[in-house]
Amino acid sequence: MDTSGLNAIARELCELLQQQVESVVGRKFNDFTGEELEAYERRKRRILELRSELNKFVRPT
Repeated sequence: MDTSGLNAIARELCELLQQQVESVVGRKFNDFTGEELEAYERRKRRILELRSELNKFVRPT
């Protein structure tokens, strides 16, 4: 089984989750600038996309 795709997804997912955590630690969403909120939402959407990709490895179609 080629795990290179899985490894790439896991690496990107970890990086995005770390960025999400760093962006909210010690802050409230009300403190976010418009730009920061947009970046947060972009990362959130990408995380959801990656989760969907991971499901393909767990439950192949």
